[in-house]
Amino acid sequence: MISGAVAAAGSRLDLAITGRLIVEFSFIQESQMLEFTVEDMTCGHCVATLTKALQQLDAGARIEADVQTHLLRVTGTAAASAVEQAIRAAGYTPQARG
Repeated sequence: MISGAVAAAGSRLDLAITGRLIVEFSFIQESQMLEFTVEDMTCGHCVATLTKALQQLDAGARIEADVQTHLLRVTGTAAASAVEQAIRAAGYTPQARG
């Protein structure tokens, strides 16, 4: 029953039985890559602002930005909606790609 709820949430469950009555489990979040077009990301300062905002959301996130093509790629464990909201809160207008 627990593993079904975890699967529905999009995570993996590692379960280890360490004794007759003790059960330990931990959630392992899978990384996902999200791509956005951010037309108003035009310079290095924009990239730094977005990187800071996104790493506050997900400290382990990998951020790749190309100001020429306005591509912002975020690889991490945060939900797409949360990433998009963080970009908007930083003052930019993202459009999801793909």
